[in-house]
Amino acid sequence: MNLHFKCTLSHEDILAFFEKHYLKNRTLVTNDIPPLLDDIEELVGLPLKRHLYKSGDDYATWIIPPRWDVKEAWLKDSTGKIIASYDDHPIFVCPYSKNIHAKILRKELISHIFTNENQPDAFAYDFRYAYDANLRLKDWQISLPSSKLEKLTDGEYEIFIDAHVENGQMIVGDITLEGEVDETIAFLANYCHTGQVNDSFSGIGLFMQVMNSISKIRRRKYTYKLLIMPETIGSAAFIAANYEDVKKFKGAIFSEAVGWGKHWYLKNTREANTYMDQLAQNITFSFPDISLMPFHSLYKNDELMFNSVCTNIPSLSLQKYPFDEYHTSFDTPEKIQKDSLGRAFDITMNIVYMLENDFVYRQVNPVPYWITKFNMSSDSDKEDYKMKFRVVYEFMDGVNSLLEIANKVNYPFEDIHKLAQKMKYFNLISQVK
Repeated sequence: MNLHFKCTLSHEDILAFFEKHYLKNRTLVTNDIPPLLDDIEELVGLPLKRHLYKSGDDYATWIIPPRWDVKEAWLKDSTGKIIASYDDHPIFVCPYSKNIHAKILRKELISHIFTNENQPDAFAYDFRYAYDANLRLKDWQISLPSSKLEKLTDGEYEIFIDAHVENGQMIVGDITLEGEVDETIAFLANYCHTGQVNDSFSGIGLFMQVMNSISKIRRRKYTYKLLIMPETIGSAAFIAANYEDVKKFKGAIFSEAVGWGKHWYLKNTREANTYMDQLAQNITFSFPDISLMPFHSLYKNDELMFNSVCTNIPSLSLQKYPFDEYHTSFDTPEKIQKDSLGRAFDITMNIVYMLENDFVYRQVNPVPYWITKFNMSSDSDKEDYKMKFRVVYEFMDGVNSLLEIANKVNYPFEDIHKLAQKMKYFNLISQVK
């Protein structure tokens, strides 16, 4: 196995998928989710299991909402002219707003309008009505660009929101690649940010390519599972329904906002001292532009649910932070940067490479072997010789794994793995576990 992973899913495939689905009504439970998951299954080329959670069912206090499908929504002025509508952009209506048809005065209307002053010409996304038990379907809210809001004069306005609401099923998509051991690495991604791409959707695009690539590895040590779900409540329901299986997970990685942004970050786990954190630490040796950040920082998502004190699955999060279009209608497919999404793929597959090749070795001789005899190093390259001397004399002890050794000598895992492969070739080490 090497770092040149095969993936038959191209960047163009991912962009076409984004274009097709990003403006759909992608909230917690809608008619637009099943075809989205169908397309993911077809593109990745792997079976996708659909975990179904019925509306009204209680999963550890999280109540699955009804299906909410918008039929029509608009705001008109006193002359009957449409100011803005759902056709302009789907986040014109806050997801899970209640239905309303009324004429109201400007003062009341403004109390139901959500804006982003940093993006005055964009519609702004407000997730609260979908996730707040005290707001969902009990009140309504729309979004207007603040540039339009400023032009609203005193007078009467007509608001119309017509959404079909009935019992349905929340879906968590699950693509699983079995390994030689039961331990599972979970990739976590969201589908629920209507009309946005970098937020949530870019994580789906990344992991679609990752799972396609992992499927080409003929012998896998670990089992890999991609979970595609609505943010937070999807994780809550899946964990509650599969608690005993989830507790066996070795770790998880959430990702979003990898299409573009200011700076690369890997967020550590809640504990910050787990095996997943060792992987994150070594990533910074291979990708020096990545910074490590604490668990409760930057954009927060499903890693919180998986790595809570209740579930305690060590979870990382890969993201670029910040990006100016966050939670607005300006988060569009054409802004996705091929190099950025490609780098996220390289980072994630580097982690997979470490997972698949991290073993413990012991030396077979009663003394450290003669390093220069096997042409593996030269004392003319002082840094390289110093690293290999430390590996042989200090750490290749049958206790430290290759990843632990790499982190102790501050070298990329790949370098230590290649050294170990040469040592195996000359029968200088044997695998312990």
